[in-house]
Amino acid sequence: SHSGDVLGHNATHVLSYLHQCTALGTYNNVSVLRTYNSVAMNSIEIFSGPLNFPASKKVVQHDELPPVTNELSVTLRLNIQSHDTNWTTIFHKGAVDLERTPALFLTPNASQPDVRFSTNNDKNLGIDAIGTGFVLNKWYHISYTLSEPHKRLDFYINGKWVGFKSIVQVQVQQIVFNKGPLKIGQSYYADFKGQMRYDLSSSIKLLQ
Repeated sequence: SHSGDVLGHNATHVLSYLHQCTALGTYNNVSVLRTYNSVAMNSIEIFSGPLNFPASKKVVQHDELPPVTNELSVTLRLNIQSHDTNWTTIFHKGAVDLERTPALFLTPNASQPDVRFSTNNDKNLGIDAIGTGFVLNKWYHISYTLSEPHKRLDFYINGKWVGFKSIVQVQVQQIVFNKGPLKIGQSYYADFKGQMRYDLSSSIKLLQ
């Protein structure tokens, strides 16, 4: 386990960060953070493409993000150009290392997804080292969904459900949505080396 050291309907997204539905991605060739529900739609520009990393690594402050109270989803396409001997950050929201709602890391050497969130009594809950690791120079579709009402984290690769983590003590343990910054492609460990993008139509097909 990675313990102490351890995102508009007609937009093309890079990363989505959802409350009802919020998306960080490209819209009219500009990357935006887009949030929408049945009442209103708002956009916040985050950065412009192309999204090559580590050149495009980004920190987004909490007050720049739409509010998240009980559910979120993060979706992206990921292409890894090289493995690292250290842990690698894909995304991580938190003011300190062990604030991890949400967080996705890659394990050293094999680049296995290590998927995390924090609760009131466990700062590093999640799914450890899924599968055998990502192959270099290959595109993968990634989805991370987290629900406090359902007390559950689910993780998908290329539309296939590959892991989940459920809270067992549902009356006493709550997911903690922190007020720290959202770090994309960087955090306390190695910077991500590769590319991120998003294809909305492919995402819908994969997750139907």
